[in-house]
Amino acid sequence: MKITDLQHHKFSANHLKYYEHRAGDFSGRFLRWFLEHIFRLDPLEADDAAVDAKHDKGVDAIYVDDISETIYLVQAKTKTNEKATLGDVDLKSFVGTLVQFDAAASVAQLLVETKNERLKQALVRSSIEDKITAGYHVQGIFITNVPANDDSSAYLKKVDNIDLYDAKRIASEYIDLEVDGGVSEGFYFDISDSDVIEYDAGGAAARIFLAPALNLLKMSGISDGRLFEQNVRLSLGNTKVNRSLRESIRKKDEHKNFPLYHNGLNVLCQEIVEKTSDTIKIKNYVVVNGAQSLTSLMAEKAKISDDLKIWVN
Repeated sequence: MKITDLQHHKFSANHLKYYEHRAGDFSGRFLRWFLEHIFRLDPLEADDAAVDAKHDKGVDAIYVDDISETIYLVQAKTKTNEKATLGDVDLKSFVGTLVQFDAAASVAQLLVETKNERLKQALVRSSIEDKITAGYHVQGIFITNVPANDDSSAYLKKVDNIDLYDAKRIASEYIDLEVDGGVSEGFYFDISDSDVIEYDAGGAAARIFLAPALNLLKMSGISDGRLFEQNVRLSLGNTKVNRSLRESIRKKDEHKNFPLYHNGLNVLCQEIVEKTSDTIKIKNYVVVNGAQSLTSLMAEKAKISDDLKIWVN
C-alpha cells in the first residue's frame, strides 16, 4: 500500500465499501477498517470496540488485551485534504482524553457523565474500572489517514502513552491478502547456528532447521501479502494466540526458549538452489503456514534479539 492510497477519495472507493452499512461517515469506516486490518480484530470485535458517536469523550474505540493486560483507547482523526498533515494539536487533545483513565475513580466519573450509551456499555462490559485497579496499562492509539509532520514527531518524544499510526505507518503495515502472490526471486536462509535435517522422496526435498527471526523478516512479500498467497491459516486477527506470541517476543529472556513452543514456518519453494555451511538458498517461494507468526514478528521487530530463532520446514 502507498501513503497516497489512504487519501480520502481513494480509500473510500477502494477499501471502505464493505463498511458503509457499519458506519455512517468516513471516520467511522476508517476506524473499523483499521481495527480489523492493522489492529487485527475480527469484525464482531471491531464493532464491539467502536464507540464513536456524540459524547464519546474523545474515545472512538476501547479494546482490552487481557494477555498483555493492556487497555487500548483509540482515537481517529481523518482529513479530506490530500495535502494535509497531522500536527501536534490533536495529539495534545488526546493526552487530555487519556487522563480520564488515569484511575478507576476517573472512569467511574466518566460513566456518570457520558451520554454515549456505547461508551458506557464498553466500559462496563470490559470491566475497565476493575482492570485499572488491577494494574492494567492504558495505551493510547491515535490513527489518521494523513502523514505526521515534524510538530507531531517532536511532541510524541515528550509523551510515552500514545502510539501513532499515521498514513506512513499504516501503509507499511497493511497486508493485502488479495494480491496474487508467491515471491519470484531467491532468498538465503541463515543456518550458521543450526543443524539441518534433510529428507528427499519422490522428487520432493525437505529441509528442517532453525533460522534467526531477523533473517526471516528479510523475506520479500510480507508487507504486500505476496508471501502468503497459499497460506492455509490466514487467521491474522488479534487472537489470543497472536497476542501471546507478541508477548513472548517482547520478553527477551524467553527468546532462547521460543523454538520449544512455537510450531515454526512451512515454506514451499520451486528449487533449493544451493546449501553451504552457513546458508540455504531457495528460489520462488511462498509461506503456506506462518502468516500469523511473521506478521507478529514484524510488529515487534524492534524487540527481537539474535537469540530468537524459529523452525523452518
